[in-house]
Amino acid sequence: MTPIPLTRESRRAVLEHALWMPSLPYSRKLLSAYGTAGQGWELLPLMGEISGVFRRSDSQELRSGLELQTDDLISVRDRDLSLGQAVFHYFPMRADRWLDWLIRSPSYWDLVGLDVDEDGVVPGLVRYVDEMGSPGVAVTCALCHSAPTERSQRHDGRATRTLDIGKARALWKQSIGLSAGDEAHWGPGRIDVTDDGVDGPTAIPDLFGLADARYLNASGVIEVVDSVVPALRFETQFILGHNMLARPARDLTMALADYVLSLSPATQPAPTPEAFLERCAGCHNPEASFSGGLVDANAIGTDPTVAHTPARGTGYYKIPSLLGASHGGPYFHDASAETFDEVLDRHATGAPLDAATRRQIIRILTTI
Repeated sequence: MTPIPLTRESRRAVLEHALWMPSLPYSRKLLSAYGTAGQGWELLPLMGEISGVFRRSDSQELRSGLELQTDDLISVRDRDLSLGQAVFHYFPMRADRWLDWLIRSPSYWDLVGLDVDEDGVVPGLVRYVDEMGSPGVAVTCALCHSAPTERSQRHDGRATRTLDIGKARALWKQSIGLSAGDEAHWGPGRIDVTDDGVDGPTAIPDLFGLADARYLNASGVIEVVDSVVPALRFETQFILGHNMLARPARDLTMALADYVLSLSPATQPAPTPEAFLERCAGCHNPEASFSGGLVDANAIGTDPTVAHTPARGTGYYKIPSLLGASHGGPYFHDASAETFDEVLDRHATGAPLDAATRRQIIRILTTI
């Protein structure tokens, strides 16, 4: 397991180093609250650790005016899974008003891509008790990052690209008499988590190759300067997802980070052809899970909005890992290319390729 940063000072130092553009509002928000002496998030109480699966029958009870049952909730520490995997599937990350509406509206579940297993369980949703002591439903990491495979099994780390959170949010707004916003047009597999007033949805990413990641978030606003950075990132996600009312126990976020860093696609890349090494490896390094550093947002040919948002805009996009690319599109941070041919047509590296070289590169991409 990754060594736990034992002191407030050491965690603070890592965060200061990782937020390499401290003037950004996102950075200032975290730095004003995290790892500070005698104030901020250090003073928050610990989140409750008990939860239970959410079933279609729970939705029926809610629509009948009954309260969610909580007498069967158990601690994530008591699950028959590794601690990190239990946190991934069962620790409540975020509750939202649109979600509260959606769980009571099962007629829309297929429309927004919300899966239900054969036993009626909705993967990625859990019942829990919130900070006010009230029963509720929250999402976990698994909602967006544990997609079903062709055999109806779930693959942790694989993006749930059929999930249309934007449509769910738009339908909720319409249900309370509001006009649907830009999120109505996000489409499946895209989400904007910045809450900065700028419409900037990005593709839900696969969580493969993160052990070699050099930056986190689409704009690369967090540099992975230490092995504990992913755990710090997860901790802040949970705190913000709980409206800054509580924080998770740090061994839980450390275990979650270790689990996520261990995830890999089902396929293993074939030997890398010379064409890929010459044309692509300068950015997508095969020795680093086909990932890389940062690239100017205007040099890729995709929508540059997310790279320039007020809160997290660095002017760059991170070069993500290509692991899992063979599962299918869409590709790019904005999910704007459906096929590898479209990727190469739009990419500055791919456009001038001759037919034979293009075929070699596409062949390796279909194995990654």
